[in-house]
Amino acid sequence: MSQRFGRKQCQGLKNSMNWFKKFIKFITPPSLTEEVVVRARTKKGRYIADDPTTIQNEAYKKVLRKKSIKKK
Repeated sequence: MSQRFGRKQCQGLKNSMNWFKKFIKFITPPSLTEEVVVRARTKKGRYIADDPTTIQNEAYKKVLRKKSIKKK
């Protein structure tokens, strides 16, 4: 029997994975990662526009990335 996930089930999976991201952020040493501000994108890869009626800027989001290691 194959299970098909609907929109609600996928949203539930995204929310349940949030604890895992927090756990990884807690374990990873801060010297190996940095928080970078990037443009937010939709599922299709298009940029998300900012909604001027809200205080929060939806066009940008913060992402954790590995710091680049400089080669000698």
